[in-house]
Amino acid sequence: MKGFKKYLVAGAVIVLAVVLLGAVTQGFQKFKVGDVKEHVIKTFTKERNPDNMIKTVLLESGKHPQCDVTVDVDKYGRVTLNGTSTATAVLTYANVSLLPGTYYLTGDWSGSSTATEFMCIYDSENNFVKRADMGAFTITNSGTYTVKIWIRSGVQFQNVEIAPIVSRDEDTPFFVNR
Repeated sequence: MKGFKKYLVAGAVIVLAVVLLGAVTQGFQKFKVGDVKEHVIKTFTKERNPDNMIKTVLLESGKHPQCDVTVDVDKYGRVTLNGTSTATAVLTYANVSLLPGTYYLTGDWSGSSTATEFMCIYDSENNFVKRADMGAFTITNSGTYTVKIWIRSGVQFQNVEIAPIVSRDEDTPFFVNR
């Protein structure tokens, strides 16, 4: 019985925290029980992997003028590339704030291309830090770092899907929770 009370109290604290967070973010609007339940469900069933430190994607859908490749960015931030690149291009995907420590730039890849496209991370002065296939990287200064997708000239893309992940854990295998 004692263990059950512990879980009951923890659940009540979570619901209360969600209600308070909702009240603060929604300007103290009146909540109905259904609203609270819906907010709790949305909070705990987000599809995007919470270990991914990339929170906002800057890259937009459309034909990229630098390389003539069509870029489609879905609501979760997955990028699909199609077409043949006419020039080398570096597409800014997202900015991520990092504290000193060790990180990994990984992600999901799928589709077909005639060469490898790279995900890279750059510091605030646009200096190359690490490419996705090069393992861990260490940050010594806090700051905003930029994740970029590097495309070589002449590459043919056929539904190439890229889903970048920046995390502290080498084993953050999926862009979205599965």
